[in-house]
Amino acid sequence: MSKIYLLILFFLSLEVSAGNYYFSLAGNDANTGTTTADPFQTIMKLNTLTLAPGDSVLFRAGDTFRGQINLHQGGSSGSPIVFSQYNSGRKPVISGAVPLNRWDTAAGKFIDTIHTQVRNLFIDDVEMPLARYPNSGFLKLDSASATIIYESQLSDPAGYWDGAKICIRTSQWSWEKSAVATYTPGQITLTTPVTLNAPDGYGYFFYDFENALDTSFEWVYDTTNDVVKLIMPPGDTPSLHTCEASIFGAGIRIFPGLSYISIRNLVFEKQFQAGVVIADSSNQNVIIGNCGFNRQYNYGVQVNGSNHIIQNCSFREIDGHAVDVSNGKLVRVHHNTFRRIGQYRSSGIGGQTNFSAIALNFTDSCMIDHNSIDSTGYCGISADGTHHLVERNIVSHAMMLLNDGAPIKTFGAGSHDIIFRNNIVSASNGNTAGAFRATFQTPGYYFDLDAHHCSLLNNTVYNQTPKGIFQNGGSHDNVIRGNVVYGSTLLIDLNGAQGGSGISNDTIEHNVFFARDTSAYILRETSQSASFAFGYLDSNYYFNPYDSSRIAYRIQSSSRTNYSLYDWQTLTGNDLATKGSFVHWATGIDSSRIYINPTDSVDSVNLGNSVFLDLDSQQVCGTLVLQPYTSQVLILTGEACTTGLTEQDEIPAFEVYPVPATEEVFVNGTCPKGSGIALLLYDAFGKLVDEKKVSAGNFSEVFDVRTLSPGIYILVMGQSFQKIVIFR
Repeated sequence: MSKIYLLILFFLSLEVSAGNYYFSLAGNDANTGTTTADPFQTIMKLNTLTLAPGDSVLFRAGDTFRGQINLHQGGSSGSPIVFSQYNSGRKPVISGAVPLNRWDTAAGKFIDTIHTQVRNLFIDDVEMPLARYPNSGFLKLDSASATIIYESQLSDPAGYWDGAKICIRTSQWSWEKSAVATYTPGQITLTTPVTLNAPDGYGYFFYDFENALDTSFEWVYDTTNDVVKLIMPPGDTPSLHTCEASIFGAGIRIFPGLSYISIRNLVFEKQFQAGVVIADSSNQNVIIGNCGFNRQYNYGVQVNGSNHIIQNCSFREIDGHAVDVSNGKLVRVHHNTFRRIGQYRSSGIGGQTNFSAIALNFTDSCMIDHNSIDSTGYCGISADGTHHLVERNIVSHAMMLLNDGAPIKTFGAGSHDIIFRNNIVSASNGNTAGAFRATFQTPGYYFDLDAHHCSLLNNTVYNQTPKGIFQNGGSHDNVIRGNVVYGSTLLIDLNGAQGGSGISNDTIEHNVFFARDTSAYILRETSQSASFAFGYLDSNYYFNPYDSSRIAYRIQSSSRTNYSLYDWQTLTGNDLATKGSFVHWATGIDSSRIYINPTDSVDSVNLGNSVFLDLDSQQVCGTLVLQPYTSQVLILTGEACTTGLTEQDEIPAFEVYPVPATEEVFVNGTCPKGSGIALLLYDAFGKLVDEKKVSAGNFSEVFDVRTLSPGIYILVMGQSFQKIVIFR
């Protein structure tokens, strides 16, 4: 009997050590919490539990739980601690904000008392701006050091701005934050030095200060009286809205030394530090999957440690970095979506790096793949460190607040042996507001000062106006192969003059550089020496169909020389197998098309009955086959393919571009004689979302797709159809 009794105790101990704890807003912290019929209610109760390997903490779908989860216990290999949901429906929310619903009025402002520092304010889920001066635009400094700003136009009385916060554009790649220690007319002394001395004429503004509170929807938190102060439009009151104040730092804080933790099917929102904080380099094996991160002030996920995975998550409206990886290695970030990251200059983490979707801060051996990134204040992916793989990501509309950066970049001598492969970037032209006489042209891909032994392979840049690929001074032993740059003003730039150490031992081959602007150049080389020994360049396509003399130019000191392809080959001995354009167009003519496959499957693009030429002048007719995450540039000839159809058999034919699309889809085609027909655009569920009527003969139409959700659509015309991919 004693053996049976011991066996029963053994199995009971297993059950206890791998238990489920349930949480519901309808629960009670006095319950047992071990069944769905008897759940706990609050995060406060959760923080009193001692979890063991194999335990699961499950939140009821549809509920919102307010507070910060402090995790002091980890799991083990094969028995992680799990945070997830139970029941079906909307994912449960872990919120860092509390409601404000006891509004009063004083001195023309709405006030609500809250005895905890408020870091952010939301009305109907929209972040409200902290009071700032000026309300739009910027003041312009005369000169500055790290601790003092001189500005002769400021005439407010001494002490007027004492205690205000201040946001300063200190470089073409940074908006930095500090606070005002003392103010006298013409001079501002900062409490904390900024890392860079702002150049003369750069912009700044005051914020988070009651003297600047003068415009609808601005707010401040008065720490002396513990109240939020808010201005609303005339006739409106906050009581008509859902108002929330961000007061909790993290959704889940994973303390040092913990490993084997799984977080899935949860939404984290409105925390002021991060939705999930993985606190220390000693943390390992945290998996975050199928979660949402919304409106955090500093980070969506703050990552330290190693062997972590962030997958299939959504990041939206994060003020700083959406995913920030430091002090670790072997982190994989894949199949996530990022939207509207870093949209406020005075929010986020400040300093020289801010506003990026994914930031690798000199870490090792991370894998960043299959992420969709749209609209970031700074970089889409900033990959500093060693041995990273960055592949099959789509980045558009990066660099919305700054200009010295790129959709995808790496920086410094500490960044090497990184592979950037099969990524697609577009429409990230940079923002020079607040940067007086800014000269930096934002590229699509950026190897910054001294980055070395990196590879840029089979990537695509399109609709990127300023610059395609840029290597800054000191970069060396890099490989740039198989990439397509379509339509920049400067398609590849090798700046060996910056930093004083030149560029050397590069391999630049089998790339397509296709100019679509009459002022474009294909290649620029800049050097402080006379050697220009940048490495091996050959077997590329240098297509400038508007001006064959604008292929390359070199800058040394103040001198500049332009070259045609022949002159370039003769002078340098480079690019002897490189091909120039076989078409020559007048201004306003552009018969080129780019086709892009942003999927993991081989794609067959229906080209209709038009004859195209590839860049080797070979005919392409009927179908174009594209490998995953690749692109190809074709030239439309205006001739029809020989299909063998009789006139009675004739069916509508058309082509669409660009593929994929972000804002507009252009359709060119031929409608059979003697008939008119409709172009019908359907979504993936068969719903008609737009249509155009076309007449017989040749036609051109444009579909505005900016209001459509990303995804796959089908354009139908009679018996013909084309797949359209929209992404952002």
